[in-house]
Amino acid sequence: MDNFTFVKSTYSRPNANSECVEVAVGSPAGVAVRDSKDVDAGLVRVRAEVWGAFLGQVKGQALG
Repeated sequence: MDNFTFVKSTYSRPNANSECVEVAVGSPAGVAVRDSKDVDAGLVRVRAEVWGAFLGQVKGQALG
């Protein structure tokens, strides 16, 4: 498995029992996403442009 550096969302509160993902960017494979509560369960890889489109949709829903 690639050696990714994952970052948790700044919206995640420490010690909160909330659902959260961690994201690693900058690899040739694009963006890697994993569950912060079960980091050994695996990850999902998506192309950078797909991740960008997803974020655009999420941000649009949050603002709309």
